Amino acid sequence: MESRGGRPWGKSIPGGLLAALLFLVVWLPLHPSTPPLDTADLYEHLSVARHLVRGEGFLTDLSFPLSFAYPFACHLPQPLVHRGPGFALAMVLPYLAAGRDAARTVAMVRVSQLVLLGGLVWLGSAALWRRRRTTDMLPWLILLGANPLLAYAVDWGFTELAAGLLLLGLWLRGREGQPPDWADGLLAGILTTLRPELVWLPLLWWVWWAMETRNLARRREQDPPPLPWRRLLLAVGVLVALQLPWAVRNMQLTGSPFFSLQAQAELVKDTRAWPGYSVYKQLEPQPVGKVLAGDPVPVLGKVARGARFFTREASKVLPLPLLVLGMLLVFGLVRGQVTGTPCPWRQSLHPPSILPADFSLGPLAAATVSLALMALEYSFFDHSLRHLLPLVPVFTWEASALPGSQGLAALKRRPMGQRFLQPAAAGPVLAAALTLALVLASHRATPGWEFARRHALHEAESRAQRGAAFAAAPAESLFVDGPAVPWYADRAAVWRPGSPSVQATIRNRLGGHAAHRSAPGN
Repeated sequence: MESRGGRPWGKSIPGGLLAALLFLVVWLPLHPSTPPLDTADLYEHLSVARHLVRGEGFLTDLSFPLSFAYPFACHLPQPLVHRGPGFALAMVLPYLAAGRDAARTVAMVRVSQLVLLGGLVWLGSAALWRRRRTTDMLPWLILLGANPLLAYAVDWGFTELAAGLLLLGLWLRGREGQPPDWADGLLAGILTTLRPELVWLPLLWWVWWAMETRNLARRREQDPPPLPWRRLLLAVGVLVALQLPWAVRNMQLTGSPFFSLQAQAELVKDTRAWPGYSVYKQLEPQPVGKVLAGDPVPVLGKVARGARFFTREASKVLPLPLLVLGMLLVFGLVRGQVTGTPCPWRQSLHPPSILPADFSLGPLAAATVSLALMALEYSFFDHSLRHLLPLVPVFTWEASALPGSQGLAALKRRPMGQRFLQPAAAGPVLAAALTLALVLASHRATPGWEFARRHALHEAESRAQRGAAFAAAPAESLFVDGPAVPWYADRAAVWRPGSPSVQATIRNRLGGHAAHRSAPGN
């Protein structure tokens, strides 16, 4: 397939692979491996993968006390009801590749995450190469590599890395100027098995693409093309088909196809009524409807805190000047008009004289809107910068044009720039220098994450011993403080409740099933 005005797909593959290799060669020595925290979600996904390999289905070795408020929670291990199934299925490969050894599996996950990271770099770089935007490749690599949370995504097995790869693929397919089809539905469906709360994002992009196509035709005084309903419905149909098996399973297990334990807790988590994770450590579900109808004020306060958090902290993962420019575009403070290019996504500015006349920033504004909506969504649930990671590749891919080809095109209009930028290598080198200066000027430390790294190194010193001790503990020992110990012990457990009365209730609920443990090596 060949994009308009670009190279064929096949010729872009070597350029993308070379960029990915260059990125990993530079990035890896700067980011030594760090073991995951005891509370890392990765261990929960791995425990489900282990049960899948044993033919036991989607079971998890760490149960939340809140789950015991429901009838299906009468034994250990419990069915998976608080996460999507996609990442657990993916973890089957590193688990088997590591010979089913617990410690080696965690190390193998890092390898698989590096493969995802390399694939993400290759995808974005190949797309730039195909569009003859080779000057933008170094800014793209620098902006992506400057993200301080990327190392944690690799080391701690964040699902956000895989979600970022899928979203970048969806975005680049839209940038080809073609309506969505079954392949877009496939990517969106896989994304939803990883992060169900992001299902709205590809749907938003598809609608936006369709409307932009019609608007572009009207501005050119052409008859707008009919909306591609058939292709849109095909994409949505594939997405829905991929969700059906999990929905049917949830319906049979819980009575609701959309049941999620997180939906009964996340809205009130970390409010004054339920500080920290206390809502997960007790037996009273807090569904969305009940909370909003009862006392929505604490939730609104939490949302306001979340909005302030993401506004204040987003510059730790993306350069502040680029975010500001994106918001200026969103609010219309920089006016624009559509150029004559046939791609419906491209819009251009009425630029100041320093910028070239065809400076295109419409897609950057769209990426900024998506980023802002994602931050707003997570303001309702969980305030962590890691939730923005899936859109970082999309945003940086679009923003790479600023110090790259577009910025250099502006410099070439100046007499000094015309003399300085004559050598072929001068453009990419200067673009890289401008990007590096931009990153360094706006860099902000991430002290919370750095503390977590030190804490993870400290925990790792005794993790294997604690796992062995729990494996040998009496059957009455049910409660732990994170998923790491059950993973290394190969034994099901319950996250320690917040009160002795809840502990007693859970013991009574389990009854004779409390002694259940997995058989190592099965």
